[in-house]
Amino acid sequence: MIKILHLSTSDIACDSRIIKSLQAAKDNGFLVKGIGIYMEHTGQYIDSNKLNELNIISLKLFFRKFRKIPASIRHFLVLMEYYIKAFKLALKNKPDLLHCNDEIPLPLAVFVSLFTKSKIIYDAHELESEKNGLSNFKKKIILKVEKMFWGKIDGLIVVSPSIKKWYEEKFPNIPTRIVLNAPVFNKLKTKNDKYFHNKYKLKDNDIVFLYIGAFLPGRGLELVAQEIGIMKDCHIVYLGYGSEKNKLLELSKKYNNIHIHDAVEHQQVVTLAQSADVGLCLIENISLSDYYCLPNKLFEYIFSKIPILASNFPDIRDVLSNYNIGVCVDLDPISIKSGVELIIKDYKKYKKNLEILDFSSLGWNSQANNIIELYKEVLGN
Repeated sequence: MIKILHLSTSDIACDSRIIKSLQAAKDNGFLVKGIGIYMEHTGQYIDSNKLNELNIISLKLFFRKFRKIPASIRHFLVLMEYYIKAFKLALKNKPDLLHCNDEIPLPLAVFVSLFTKSKIIYDAHELESEKNGLSNFKKKIILKVEKMFWGKIDGLIVVSPSIKKWYEEKFPNIPTRIVLNAPVFNKLKTKNDKYFHNKYKLKDNDIVFLYIGAFLPGRGLELVAQEIGIMKDCHIVYLGYGSEKNKLLELSKKYNNIHIHDAVEHQQVVTLAQSADVGLCLIENISLSDYYCLPNKLFEYIFSKIPILASNFPDIRDVLSNYNIGVCVDLDPISIKSGVELIIKDYKKYKKNLEILDFSSLGWNSQANNIIELYKEVLGN
């Protein structure tokens, strides 16, 4: 049987995209294994049975404990420790194909392939050299790493049409597939159980705006809270976790219509979201990767059949306009206010379009097929 090895510097045990990719390969008859790094945080981990079933190894790295040494030195030592441990495991596994998640494991994948003759898939979860928070120096380093090893890459996976076009313009073309950050598609009836209304003791006619995802800078969390927080009969529920949680908790004390919900397991997200009224997919335009994004939450809202208020970015705008299921706005007070008013005014139209929408092309089953097709093309099957 053909062996697929995923390499990642995330904690695969709570990385839903990699888990779904591993499961798709396993379901299609490949032998799978994943090597990542164990992280101590509040993310939702899969159970131990699934870890064993998908052969996921989360490496515990000794140098991550050295908090008192300079961060740059510690990061270098952690990376070297990861490379050495993952390299030994990879050689032992002798994979036919290395699925490299993001740019950091790319040098490792290329080095392993020298000994195993493995094919390499580069899975860019974002526009790697243009991610939010990178210094110009780091952007140049990442771009240089991609250019240095591009000739060794046999296939490329990207998450949006705009990112695909960007790579095509910057690098020689190689077999490429777009794999959306979509949830697993299940034909579930929309539940009208008023979960959020009941939990927060809201009135029946109160409108619940739901934000799903990480509480991080660059998500417009405070701006949206301040704008919707002063609107009558409107409530925001922030569902997730992250570094901005304390700021949101302070805002929830200031506005009684702002609510903070703990993160839930990935498979529960769509079920809970169905009891909201509007999904918030508002992201600040502070990096090209953000501007070209198609985030998980966008598809989770679609599958929950709730209209969407989203940032006016090209790929997000295309999805919303193609299916006529929401409103795009700029992240300024006037645009957000008018967007909220418009989505409330045309709510029934957007809701009806979602009810009749065929989700199959957007769901994970379709995305998994794209991955398997690329595997077969690269492997020559």
